[in-house]
Amino acid sequence: MSNNAIKNFGRNPFARNTLLGWLNLSNNKLGKVESNSFRSMRFLRRLFLSDNEINTIQRESCGMRLHLAQNSVWLATARFKSWDDVVCAAPQHLQGRALPFITEEELRCTDNRRSFEEYQVNPDVRFRLKDEENRDVLEKLDISWYVTTREDVGGFKVSVYNTTSGKEVSSKSLGYTARRQRFPEVPRGRYRVCVGGLTSAEESRALQPAQCHGFFVSHARVPLPTPLLLIFLIILMLFR
Repeated sequence: MSNNAIKNFGRNPFARNTLLGWLNLSNNKLGKVESNSFRSMRFLRRLFLSDNEINTIQRESCGMRLHLAQNSVWLATARFKSWDDVVCAAPQHLQGRALPFITEEELRCTDNRRSFEEYQVNPDVRFRLKDEENRDVLEKLDISWYVTTREDVGGFKVSVYNTTSGKEVSSKSLGYTARRQRFPEVPRGRYRVCVGGLTSAEESRALQPAQCHGFFVSHARVPLPTPLLLIFLIILMLFR
């Protein structure tokens, strides 16, 4: 759709093109991007908007499908000197803000839509899981992860919660180079593990649903026999 002198296309014009992964709208006369223009395009990963007249990216709600923190958008154009010329029209708390100075944190949903897949932004980390049918079953709790963001992540906080009680049973704060953590002391049971990002100032970043995962630990920690129990067992064996 490039080189067509398109000035605008309203809201959600691609409702029937839900499977598109790439969309080229370069070399047109678009002046702004409407908030719901790409809402139905769940698989959109590359959007080319170069050589247009864009000076406003409208975002009326946190559910806008065009999520700059998640998708790759090409806006390079000679019609404005820098990214500082591109400002948000909505929502109100971002109105008039230049795009380069809006953080990913400010684009996150704050209501129950945050847990919906279509409103997800890129999580700070993702788990490395085994390519097996029972990949969520572990002999001992041993997890690893990889980083998926370029935001300010200076470390991690790994928390383990008992699924039944909901109580935190263990927690570790780790440096940025850490990509694995073992919890050999955790007994048999079901657990929910969350790997949260910490900023360089050691502040907790927003936790996305993909940063938590459920595991079943099959190995039960067997307590060592006490001295009295050992004596009893020895006496029992002597009199057999």
